[in-house]
Amino acid sequence: MRLLSIVLLGIFFAGCSNYQYKSYQTSVDPLKVTPLDLSSGHGTPAVVYFGSTSSSVLGLSYHGLLLATHVDDVQLENAGRTSLFGADGYQALKLRPGKHKIEYCWLNHGAILGEVQCNLNIFASFEDGKKYMVHWHTEHSVNKRYLRTYLREMTE
Repeated sequence: MRLLSIVLLGIFFAGCSNYQYKSYQTSVDPLKVTPLDLSSGHGTPAVVYFGSTSSSVLGLSYHGLLLATHVDDVQLENAGRTSLFGADGYQALKLRPGKHKIEYCWLNHGAILGEVQCNLNIFASFEDGKKYMVHWHTEHSVNKRYLRTYLREMTE
């Protein structure tokens, strides 16, 4: 019984292992994330980064990230929902300036369970050579949680 308890605690505290996040950055750093280039050779494309966060409360880890899966209704290679608690996608994109629709997934993994919401999207106009960050925050009501995403221009 004691050994079983130790094993279960180990599984509990390993919930946010690197396996769940594969090679994704738990903190998006423009110097470490290589954008998927969809700019068709445009000289100074817009770059869009997708936010991530990690924290720990009372020894329990939490990680969340956004992954781009579609641009202008075209699915990106090797991107999309992979399972009940998983999705693949991109943490950064290079785009031709102009208006684009970007679809993405939100992954939220805690010490025990994970959650994935896909088919989220933004419509925005991106300017030549500028960098942007898509990020989120959650809001809670009596028995619901709302995910609010926003786009902001990054300053150097």
